[in-house]
Amino acid sequence: MQSIKFKPIKQFTTCRDYAIMKLLKSLIAGFAGAAALNILHESVKRLDPDAPRIDLLGEQALSKSMNLLNLEAPEGNNLYLATLAGDIISNGLYYSAIGLGDKKTSM
Repeated sequence: MQSIKFKPIKQFTTCRDYAIMKLLKSLIAGFAGAAALNILHESVKRLDPDAPRIDLLGEQALSKSMNLLNLEAPEGNNLYLATLAGDIISNGLYYSAIGLGDKKTSM
């Protein structure tokens, strides 16, 4: 009977693998943070009528930007969803950039 030998698997075989894993971890963390922030904002908005309405500012900015580009801006719920998606994407990418720096320079 022949014995099976297992070779230890290296965690990262190349510097490129490490960079890809770091990027993926940063993206996941960034989008999780953006989602959490939006969930918090939406919850507070529904509970407190005096809460800042950042969503309305985003809707206004999106409508004006699209009108300046001679594009038809969405209206109603579609405008709200487009603004929410844009907010999550932009904040997710922005927050992801934090994780791409070195530990020494990120503090």
